[in-house]
Amino acid sequence: ALPTVAGLPVAKKSTIYNSFFDPAMERKRAFNTSAEAVAAARILLYMRREDDVPFLRHVIARGLEEHPDSADLKILYITFLRFVFKNPVAAAEQERAVKSRLNTLPFDYQYVFYVVERKATQANATESIGFGNVTSMHLMEWDAGIARARKAHKTCVHHIKDFWRKMRKKSSHCDHVTQADLREMLEKLEKFEAAVRQAEAEYEALMVNYSSSYELIQSYAAFCDQILNNHRLADSLRSTMQE
Repeated sequence: ALPTVAGLPVAKKSTIYNSFFDPAMERKRAFNTSAEAVAAARILLYMRREDDVPFLRHVIARGLEEHPDSADLKILYITFLRFVFKNPVAAAEQERAVKSRLNTLPFDYQYVFYVVERKATQANATESIGFGNVTSMHLMEWDAGIARARKAHKTCVHHIKDFWRKMRKKSSHCDHVTQADLREMLEKLEKFEAAVRQAEAEYEALMVNYSSSYELIQSYAAFCDQILNNHRLADSLRSTMQE
């Protein structure tokens, strides 16, 4: 019976000591172990009913509330946030928390965490690349190709700036250009043209497999505007994004 003060019942203050010796405490927990929470979540997931998603969210949240140090629940929660609940912002926050103590987890958990991160990267790359079912090979090919194209694009800008800087400097100091200066400027133009050919080849190669990528089309259109001075081609590329 609850103690009373002036005839009114007073709730007993809950402490760790009282909870430890309270025989009814276990009945107040939804999951006695983290394994029970994981099993319940997986069973709901395997039933493949979209109506169960709100309850699935509650199961995971309750499991983490009762077993906050469970690596199983943390990684499962991140996986669900990414691929079931579709909440990448919350998933990123949880991932940062797990990463800060990743080395303390067993190797199998570290591997599962790596797989989840990799799958999330592939899912995010789908929008950049422009088609679904992105594999690791697609991702590697895309990353390498777009990096080479952007590097060559940047090199073009660098060389043409150097050329005009040299021209402006000479024209402001004298009325004629020496043979050595002319040779240097021609070398800069040759480097510029070589970079243009490389960038154009890289963009064209990417367009073969990733022509529906907004990111690629925007970069290639900017290259056509800024470097090739081909505004018609740039407008044609941008028009494909509106189709």
